[in-house]
Amino acid sequence: MGTISPWSPEDRERRKREITEISNRDGIGIAIRTAFGGLPYIGSAITELVNVWIPNSSFERLVDFSLDIGEAMATLQPRINPEYLRTEGGAFVLRSILDGVATTYQKEKLEAFRAFFLNSMLSENTNQEKKEILLRIVNDLTYSHIKVLKLLDSPARFVADRGIAYPAPYPPIPGSAMQILGTCLPELDEAIISVLWGDISSLGLVTGEPNSLRGLGSSTALDQLFNRLTPFGRDFVKFIKMP
Repeated sequence: MGTISPWSPEDRERRKREITEISNRDGIGIAIRTAFGGLPYIGSAITELVNVWIPNSSFERLVDFSLDIGEAMATLQPRINPEYLRTEGGAFVLRSILDGVATTYQKEKLEAFRAFFLNSMLSENTNQEKKEILLRIVNDLTYSHIKVLKLLDSPARFVADRGIAYPAPYPPIPGSAMQILGTCLPELDEAIISVLWGDISSLGLVTGEPNSLRGLGSSTALDQLFNRLTPFGRDFVKFIKMP
């Protein structure tokens, strides 16, 4: 098995220029195969799978995706199953993810596809049926659904990462989970949050229906969001987080 060294920013830009030149000369399909071909133990499998169906508008996203994967695999190599992409299940996951990347522009969904691909390659993740079910959900959800799920996975980290000045939990002020969600996701109004919650509830990712979010709790503290993910929901979020 070959080894991968982490790429410097200069290496990444050089590779991107080379791939763009190949695209201009030989076509997008060959360029994308070249981008993935830099990965010594999965490059040949990907080369066999990626064909000229890649649309021009998706080229840059797919190149960036392939370079991101290569960089991440430099650190994950000991945990990777190099034979997975040579199976029918692995080929299905790869094609589905590339289709998703080619048609997606939202940052959160692209990050979810990248994390899902890497997690699917890990030796410890062997349940193919579960991978395909989770991947279908990734494809179906919008980036707003994903934001809600990431908030529920770790409310305090989500608030801190986004620089949200959240009210102190003491003294406690009665409030609802809907109020808390609105504070943490100010870009979403209550009607949209209800729709998003209904969707992820129907998929078994969270507990409770949208109406349950409006019930008055003892405080507006973030702890009202704890334990809202189901065990299945936690499995799903784990697959869309970088390993």
